[in-house]
Amino acid sequence: MTAGAGAGSNGMGRSGPLGTIIGLIRIVHPYPSLLDGLVTGALVLIAGGPFLTAIRLGLAMVLLQAAIGTANDLADEAVDRG
Repeated sequence: MTAGAGAGSNGMGRSGPLGTIIGLIRIVHPYPSLLDGLVTGALVLIAGGPFLTAIRLGLAMVLLQAAIGTANDLADEAVDRG
């Protein structure tokens, strides 16, 4: 086991409540999830769709991508640890 990979750690050497919060944020892959949502919303607007539809589809894409990222991380947790 490497340093920072023990129980209660998020892989960044932090444990406890802060480590848990950071881990929960990281597991949803916020950057690509938000980027996909923004692009989806922008495409709706470019295509002439209503603003509310752009918001709804953008939010749906953020949540979908977060779910995919989380499922992927949980499925290959052992492989990622090495």
